[in-house]
Amino acid sequence: MKDFGRHPPSPILLVLLPLLALAIGAVGIAGCAAPDKGTTVFSATTVGTTSGTTVSGATTTSETIPESTTELAGGALFPIEVFQTRHDTGQPIKPGYPNSQFGYIDARGKMIIEPQFAKAWPFFEGLAGVAVVGKLGYIDTTGALAIEPQFSSGGPFSEGLAPVSLEGGVGHQVGYIDTAGTMVIEPQFAEVSGFSEGLAWVRGKKEGPCGYIDQTGTMVIEPRFKIAESFSEGLALVVVEEDGVYLDGYVDATGAFVIEPQFVAGTQPFSEGLAAVRTADDLWGYIDRTGAFAIGPLSGWGHSFSEDLAAAYSTESNAYGYIDKTGKWVIQPQFEDAGAFSEGLASVRRERGEGYGYIDQTGTMVIDPQFETAEPFATGLAFVSGDDWGEHGYIDKTGAKVWWQKPGVIEIQLP
Repeated sequence: MKDFGRHPPSPILLVLLPLLALAIGAVGIAGCAAPDKGTTVFSATTVGTTSGTTVSGATTTSETIPESTTELAGGALFPIEVFQTRHDTGQPIKPGYPNSQFGYIDARGKMIIEPQFAKAWPFFEGLAGVAVVGKLGYIDTTGALAIEPQFSSGGPFSEGLAPVSLEGGVGHQVGYIDTAGTMVIEPQFAEVSGFSEGLAWVRGKKEGPCGYIDQTGTMVIEPRFKIAESFSEGLALVVVEEDGVYLDGYVDATGAFVIEPQFVAGTQPFSEGLAAVRTADDLWGYIDRTGAFAIGPLSGWGHSFSEDLAAAYSTESNAYGYIDKTGKWVIQPQFEDAGAFSEGLASVRRERGEGYGYIDQTGTMVIDPQFETAEPFATGLAFVSGDDWGEHGYIDKTGAKVWWQKPGVIEIQLP
């Protein structure tokens, strides 16, 4: 799994990726980031789900947005799609069919907000994007509309603001609303991200350079980057072009380079004090905030740290294992694919053709391999899919199905 685009997704976005990435038309909320990066876009006029969505030439994920903070009686809400049966043939409607509806369940699988929306996305900062009659609006945790449907596309709230567009199609512009639905930064950008650490990257023109704005819309770091990532731990990964070569470095909130551009594709944002980087001679390692190597450089490659461990690939073993922050193998290389740890568990696959399961931080398989896809746990549940097309749902940390659905069939297991 070495080919993960210019920069691989961070651990936190992988938690929400399957729920957030939607098949979208030409919208501009994401673009300065490299392919596989950007802000998740909500589109009120499209259907279907995918784990990588092309938007204005960039693949969008949830890298630039924080973890969901929705609470209802101490628990999170999870969007679900309920398929319906066609009246004329009696055959189940496939995922994404226009008459399927979205609602929300809690961590026990109990329906909290009845299916009623054409599309529904996870909650962030107490609000969730929903599609109603071809327009995007936002609901609160009771299911009531907090912001009337009026947008062609938008993104989740982060730090009190959400990117939205009033018009669809090529050439439309993006601005930001607050939680009351007031447009606080007027639409003026071709592509944008959500806010992180007070700043958001933006692109004024589709093919133009990227810069950073603050929450007033003021350009605080002038556009000069080919690619820009959201700020993480006080630094932002940016890409500049020098003599036709793209080089990665890190800037602070003033736009000054703290770590000069010197790395190449595959370099990642900081996570838990370290950043995985790739050198021009194809070696990998982890640097600290001074730019000094804390681990490596060595052969193979690695992913960002999450919960003190990072999935790393050994070229000697031709397999993934997990290292700690000293570079020591804590879980020996043995997996064909390995995800980030979240809430104490990580999804892994031993070999191609075998399903995904989950291990704990000792490397013990605690949920047996059985899933076609398996995403990281978030607020107690993980989104997984089965072997049959359209079969998917949520499991808890014992592997029990909390909500499970095949086209036309719903299984709910309550404690």
